[in-house]
Amino acid sequence: MTTTTVQNAAKGQRKAMELLYEANKMKVYYVSLCLTGEAAYAIEATYQSFKNVWSGISAHGITSEDEFTHLAVRKAVEWCKRKISKTNCRICPEFNTVR
Repeated sequence: MTTTTVQNAAKGQRKAMELLYEANKMKVYYVSLCLTGEAAYAIEATYQSFKNVWSGISAHGITSEDEFTHLAVRKAVEWCKRKISKTNCRICPEFNTVR
């Protein structure tokens, strides 16, 4: 049985983590940028997303690269939602009155 990149990353192998990061960083960044409308927020969301994924990759039961991608994007969306709820949203100002 061969060990997958995700399994190696879960074991803390730096090269596997780098491969997963490189394969997913732009997806996570662009989703974050679309949601926040600000590059600085998108960078922070990307950072926080991967930080959360690395800290609990084993606990999340991730076994494939697709699952890893889904989790990384989901974590970024969660971060963006929290950020948007705390600040005035310039992209969708109607959101500011819905709170």
